[in-house]
Formats: sequence, C-alpha cells, structure tokens
Amino acid sequence: MLFKTFQIRRLGLNDYRLYRRNLANSNHRIVVEGMRGKSGLVVTLYKLLYRRNTEILGKITGLEPKIFYEGEIIDIDRGSSRKFFLDEENVGIITRYPAKIYIAENQAITRLTMKHFHRIYKPDIIVIPNVRYEHMEGLGETIREIAEAFALGFRNTKYVFYAKSTEKYDGEVEKIFRKYTNKYGVNLITIDIPEKERELPAIERIYLSEVILKHLGFKITEEEKKEIYNAITESLKPSMSPLGIEWYDASKVNDPESTELVIKYLLSRTNKPIYIFAYLRKDRVDRTQAFQLYFENLSKNDRIKKVWVAGAYRRLILKRLGEKGEAINEEDIIRIVNIVRSHNGMLILAVNGVNPFVDKVRGILSGSESFSRNN
Repeated sequence: MLFKTFQIRRLGLNDYRLYRRNLANSNHRIVVEGMRGKSGLVVTLYKLLYRRNTEILGKITGLEPKIFYEGEIIDIDRGSSRKFFLDEENVGIITRYPAKIYIAENQAITRLTMKHFHRIYKPDIIVIPNVRYEHMEGLGETIREIAEAFALGFRNTKYVFYAKSTEKYDGEVEKIFRKYTNKYGVNLITIDIPEKERELPAIERIYLSEVILKHLGFKITEEEKKEIYNAITESLKPSMSPLGIEWYDASKVNDPESTELVIKYLLSRTNKPIYIFAYLRKDRVDRTQAFQLYFENLSKNDRIKKVWVAGAYRRLILKRLGEKGEAINEEDIIRIVNIVRSHNGMLILAVNGVNPFVDKVRGILSGSESFSRNN
C-alpha cells in the first residue's frame, strides 16, 4: 500500500533488517549536497529517471520534506515537535519504500549530521551543485573548511560530481575535492558551467542532470533541457500581490553569493525600483556576519531604494547600509507595503525565511493574512 503521508516512528529490529535488505538490493544511492539547488536537482533527477521506467525514490528535506515515489508525492510528517531524527526518518523511508535508485537531499547542517547521513544511505554517487558560505557554525568559517567538510564524506563512495559555476571559489574547492578524491580513490567529475550562462541561478541543474543521466546509461533530450530551463526561470518570476505590488521571496536563499545572483537576475528583468526586507535570526549570527559586505556593496546600487532590516543584531547590517537602511518591527509591515506600492516598486524578502515575522509578511503579501490599505 502506498501512503500519501509518511509518519516518522520509532524503529524496531525488523525495520533495520528491511532497511539493510532494500539498500543491498538497490543499484545506486545518490546523495545531493552542497548549499543551493539541492531540492530542485533531486526533484528533476527523479522526474527524468521515473520517465525512463526506473524504480526510483527521491527525497527532499527542509521545512516541507517530501518523498517522490511511483509517481506520487508523499509528505513527511515529523510530528508536532517538528524534530528531525536522521535514523527514524531516513532508515524508515528506505525500509518502507524499496527502490533500485535512491536519491536524497543531504541538508548539510553540521559535519556530524553529514557523516551520519552518508552512513545511512551509503552513497555510491555524491552530487554537489555548489559550495558557498553557509552553515558556517557547523561546517567551517572559511570556504576551505566548508569544502573539507564535504570532502571528508567522500570516503567509501565511487563518484563525485561537482558543478563549477563561480570563479570566486571553484579553484580552491576543486583543489580540496581533488586532494580527498585522490586520497580515497574516488572519481571526481567536474562540470564547467559556461561563463555566459552563470548569471541564471540554478543553471547547473541542467548540466548536472545531463551528465548524471549519461553516467546511468541514459540520454537527456533537448526538450527536457528546455523543460528544466523553463522551470528555473518560472521559479524566478516575481509574484503579484493582491495589494498591487510585485514581490519575490528570496528568503530561503541563505548565502550572500546566491542572494547576489538572484537579485542581479531580478534587476535585469525589471525597471522598477527595488526594496528589500531582510530578517536576521538570533540563532544564525554567522549568517548575518556573512551578509555584511554584501549589503554594503548593495547600498551603492542606485536601483536599490531601501533595505528594511528586522530581527536580531540589526546594527551589524544597518551600519553597512548607511541612509538606505532602516530598522523595522512588525507594526511597520503595513507602512513598508504602502511605500513600495506608492513607488510602483518590487519588494524582495531576503536572508532568512524561517520566522513568524517573515511568515506574517509573506502572508500579507500573498493575501492569506488580512490587511487594510488605509492602516
């Protein structure tokens, strides 16, 4: 029986026996990790391989974790506590759903969780769309330390696919990856993204899909490449709020380099003045610090009219913004929406998306929460 919801539960000895059997009977275990674009790549690869009559399971994590299996989308219910248990979730999924190919997103929060995730899936293929500054408290404070955190997981795998999409870090990251793949006897396959195409966020999804399908004995069609491209550009289109303003939610893009790429792309697609709402989480000071220089550079862009900053340690960002920065609280939401609308501007949510404050802003903009224009 195929369940539309997967409920996490405590596992018994028989569950672990089934887990080991299903894993042993699979042909490939693919783990997708890195910073940006993991979920999108997992879903894309699942769709492409499912079309080719492959017995495949795809799994994405994050705020709305899901399983993709036999053409169905299955929600993962982590319970009321919303706690994340690696074994109960991932061993439980492999136990419940036998497949010839498992492809799973590794959230890559800390070195310890990454290592344990690999122990569960035992990947023969690791796919890394990019490595950027994110999860620094758990992975490392420099790009070298972050790259090494990923590279330490290469032991016992067979192939590592890495997309080179930015000149800023690719040389250093590839050097570290090469060192560890040579050490562990692993094949490192790098994919060079053409420089003229790097301005499109997530463009590496197309190139990685093509190379991985070829590795598995399939060929991607030109129609499928176009389909992936259209899906990427569609995801980058601003929404029109019932309140009469365009807005884009970039709050799930949690590193400066990816945020810069997304905002640069949006700027190239509109002549409207741009306003930004940035929320800073108290528990992610590392992320706030990483964004300081980016916001300083952003303040020099004439297209950016205002950056409203809310949350903890706002002064770290506000001092970089100068006159373009302003601290706000929840009672200011209506006012900033009115300002954006009065100037026919676009509002972009940035930095952090997991917070009741951001949920309220998102709800007002989408029309799911009540709002009075005259307030």
